[in-house]
Amino acid sequence: LVMEQLLRAGVLSSVRIRQQGFATRTPHRIFLTQYQVLVPNRLPRPITVDMVDADLKSDSESLLGELLLILPALRAAGEKACVVGRTKIFLNTSAAKALDNARRLALGTAITR
Repeated sequence: LVMEQLLRAGVLSSVRIRQQGFATRTPHRIFLTQYQVLVPNRLPRPITVDMVDADLKSDSESLLGELLLILPALRAAGEKACVVGRTKIFLNTSAAKALDNARRLALGTAITR
């Protein structure tokens, strides 16, 4: 009974993902919103409330590809540091740290201009 509850609540899949090294699991919409500042005007379309999961996933893949090109720290995190899932982006600790540092720098630069 307990095992069935854990399965249905998604606890076991979360544990499995954490064991694989992905400390951060971010929904596509949030990933796009947080990190588009690093590559302004490069997304295929604006992020809207009515976007479907497939469009969000596609845009997340595009953004991640751009970020891998411009952020050496993200590339250094390794090839399997970022995985695009159906509804979320999975990042290991070093990839999440690289993205957060780059975002902090970009926002700091934008604020001081």
